[in-house]
Amino acid sequence: KDKLELIDSEISVVRLIYDLYLTGELGYKKIVVVLTREDGYRKTSRKQAVVRMYHYLYRNFPNLVKRMDLVTSHYNEMQEEIDQLEKSGQIFVIRPKEAVLVKRIEKNIDKLRDLYQIGTNEVESTWDKLMNYLEYDEKGER
Repeated sequence: KDKLELIDSEISVVRLIYDLYLTGELGYKKIVVVLTREDGYRKTSRKQAVVRMYHYLYRNFPNLVKRMDLVTSHYNEMQEEIDQLEKSGQIFVIRPKEAVLVKRIEKNIDKLRDLYQIGTNEVESTWDKLMNYLEYDEKGER
C-alpha cells in the first residue's frame, strides 16, 4: 500500500526537486532544466489496444500497471509545473524551438548529427540569457 501512495505523490516531483534544491538543503541556488521536447509538448493518451495489452502482460504486477496508466498524466503535470516555474523565473529551461523528429532509437547518423547541431544552436542562442540567470558577467565571473 505504501508503494501506491508513493505513486500518487509523484505528481509534484518537480516541486519537490525544486524545493530540495532551492531551500538550501542541497546547497543549490539555481536550477537549469534541459528538455528534449519543444515548448507546449504534451503526451497523448495511449491507444486502448496498447493499454489492454500491457494490462494483460503485466496482470501479475498491479503496481506496475497502475504506474503505467499514470505515466501520461504525470508527465503532462510535470510539464505544467516546469512551465510555471520557468515563467516565474525560478528555473531556467533550455528546450528545442521546434519539434524533434528523431525517434527514441535512431539509427540514421545524419538525423542525429542534425539534432546535435540544433541543440548546439539552441544553447548558443540562449547563452546570454543563461549567464544572466546564473548571474555571470561577460568574463564568466560572478
